[in-house]
Amino acid sequence: MFGIIKKYKLWYPWQMLRVIYYNFMRINRVGKSYLIPAPQAVFDIHKTASITLKNNLIFGWCNMKSSKMETALCMGKNSQLECGGANLAALTW
Repeated sequence: MFGIIKKYKLWYPWQMLRVIYYNFMRINRVGKSYLIPAPQAVFDIHKTASITLKNNLIFGWCNMKSSKMETALCMGKNSQLECGGANLAALTW
């Protein structure tokens, strides 16, 4: 976890608290998978929404230099988001 904080320069107190809150209190993680939000990312997640991570998710980072545009994730009541992994049993040839 601290390697990710160091790599993405998330050592400012508010950013670190946000990373820790979402990764350990709001998201169902499988293995060593983490949500890595950009400083300008906005989250609006309902209490009943569920997020399952199977791989690292880097959210809201932009390739344009000095861009301050926001990236938002809005999840409503009882919504589900699953990131990473493949369900090989669902593939039929």
